[in-house]
Amino acid sequence: MDVLREAVWFIGPQILQGPKGRQMIGQWLKIVPPEALLEALLAAYKNRVAEPISYIQACVQSAPKAVKEDRVDGEGEKWKMRAKGWHEKKIWPPLAGPKPGEEGCQCPSQYLIGN
Repeated sequence: MDVLREAVWFIGPQILQGPKGRQMIGQWLKIVPPEALLEALLAAYKNRVAEPISYIQACVQSAPKAVKEDRVDGEGEKWKMRAKGWHEKKIWPPLAGPKPGEEGCQCPSQYLIGN
């Protein structure tokens, strides 16, 4: 876990207070980068907003969206290996969702050969 995510998980529950706040942190981290969420949390604290969840939700909606693939967590490498297996042997793991060329395929195009 990187330092920014750790900071979000450390500071966030203190500002949001309660289990709903922890749930929201997890949801927000899926759609915005941790630095944007940390900035929103700190702004809510500094401004002493009455409803921090609503305030942060508004910040999240205007923040740049998180990149889902190719982060340091190794997901890019997983997609690269899946695409290689598909290209060479026509093997696609069922847990990876629809195969390349099928509707709903989640594999980033940069890993598909011929794109």
